Amino acid sequence: MKKIFALLLILALALPVIALGTATPTDTDVPSDVFTVSGVVTEITDEYILIADENDQMVQVNIITGEEATVIETSKENGIALGDFIVAMYNGMMTRSLPPQVAAQKIICFEKTGEVSAITEETFTLTTDDGEEIIVNATAEQIELLVEGDRKSVYFDGVMTLSLPAQISALHISDPVEDVYTLFGAVTEVTEEYIIVMDEIFGEVQVNIAAGEDGTIIETTSEAGIAAGDYVTVMYDGKMTRSLPPQVSALRITCYTMEGTVSDITEEGFMLNREGLDAVQVNAPADMMAGITDGAFVTVTFDGAMTMSLPAQISAQMILITETIVD
Repeated sequence: MKKIFALLLILALALPVIALGTATPTDTDVPSDVFTVSGVVTEITDEYILIADENDQMVQVNIITGEEATVIETSKENGIALGDFIVAMYNGMMTRSLPPQVAAQKIICFEKTGEVSAITEETFTLTTDDGEEIIVNATAEQIELLVEGDRKSVYFDGVMTLSLPAQISALHISDPVEDVYTLFGAVTEVTEEYIIVMDEIFGEVQVNIAAGEDGTIIETTSEAGIAAGDYVTVMYDGKMTRSLPPQVSALRITCYTMEGTVSDITEEGFMLNREGLDAVQVNAPADMMAGITDGAFVTVTFDGAMTMSLPAQISAQMILITETIVD
C-alpha cells in the first residue's frame, strides 16, 4: 500500500502517451490524495474482490454501488478474473478486520499477453497474439525471471506511449491466467509435501504442496498451521491425476475459522458470540443450520472475507458443533 499524490505518475515521461480505458478522465476522477492497494485476485463476488498483496497478505476490496459507485476499468473482455492483478484506489481508510478492508473508488486491471523477446537490463519486447509489438519497461527483479520465448501476461496502469513500438511499464508480470478450480473438505492427513482432503465430489484427494517463492500459498487463522480435522479450500489449475488417490498441485490453500457461542438463530443464520471479541453475524444455508441451537459452542469455517457492517458478517462454508449447552 502506498500514498500517491496523482494517478499515473508515468504521465511525466517525455514521450506522448495514450490512456486506455472505458472511463473518460475528469478533474473529479482522481482525488488530490489517493491511496492504493494492489495484488492478485483470489476471490470475486458482486460485493468485493479479495486480493493477495506482494507480501501474500489478504485485503478485501469492497465495491461501492449507488451515486459514488466504484469505477472499474479493465482491458479484459470478460472482466476481472481469479489470478488477475488489480490496483484499487481508495481514500486511505482501512479497517482492522481480518482481512483488512477498503472501499474502492476505482479499480483498474490492464493486461497484455504475449511472447517475450529482446530482453535487456531494463526492457523486453512483448509480441501479442495479434502481432502487436510492445516495449515493456520493467524492474531488474522482474527482468531476471524472464526467459526468451516465455509466454507472459504483463499488467500495467493503462498508459501506453504513442511511440513505435508502443511502451508500457510493468506493474506485475505473471504466467497467463488460467481457470482456477477448487476443492473443499476435511483434512485427514498432513505432511510437509502434501495433505489429504476428503472432497464431497471427488472423495479422497492428495493435495501436493509446492515449496519456494512461487510455491503454494497457505493461509490459515491457526498459529499451528493446517491440521487433521480442519476444513480447507484448495485452489488448483484443474489438472488431476488418475492415480489412487487422485492428486492435484495446490496454487493456494485456505483455512479460516471462528469459534464462539450461538445466539439469535434465524432461518438465514445466527450470531456468533466470541470471547473478548465483537459478535459476528454468520450467514448459512438451511441444511448447514441443522442441529444448531442457542447456547451451542461452534467452529465456523469461512472464506476469510468479513463485511464492514455492524455487526460484521461472514458466510459459513462449514459449521462444526463443538459443545451443546443443555438447560
